[in-house]
Amino acid sequence: MATISGDTETRLREGDPFAGRAHEALVKSTDLAADLRDPTWRAAYSMIVALRGLMAAKNGERESGMTLLALAEATAAGGPAATMIPQILASLESGNPATVITESDILLKRGSPWSYFDEGKLPDPAWMQPEFDDRRWFRGPASLGYGDKPKTPVGWGPDEKKRFITTWFRTRFDVADPGKIAAVSHFS
Repeated sequence: MATISGDTETRLREGDPFAGRAHEALVKSTDLAADLRDPTWRAAYSMIVALRGLMAAKNGERESGMTLLALAEATAAGGPAATMIPQILASLESGNPATVITESDILLKRGSPWSYFDEGKLPDPAWMQPEFDDRRWFRGPASLGYGDKPKTPVGWGPDEKKRFITTWFRTRFDVADPGKIAAVSHFS
């Protein structure tokens, strides 16, 4: 694995204490190979390595950074890391700085309020229009769904053998400057 100088290592840990603690947990793992077989650990590890690679490259250690990013890409097991890492690599290879996403750039935050219609029939045809009145719909914070212990479970229907196959979801958000939006990404 690529090494980074002590100064960069210190900056990485101080700049992101969570990543530093997560890295320490991985380094101290008694069976890293087993941990990396676990999809959650693998995704976390690839994200940490990718962020460390980006920081190293931005701090003048391009070769080490690119090596760490290649390692992160090879270990990414889908999810946000598999989407993010190729974008970071392409950005660094082209010489363009990677886009940094700030809190104000996020349109839908975790736990944001949603309306949903889960009655086993089609909602009003105008349901996708911004002015549609959804006050008769159910409401709840994200995450919504059936499994994985969502904050807001949606209905299956009255008959276990004939479950509803569709639930419709709506939410609202404001975009201060629509001209600044070049792309929309989804990270679950």
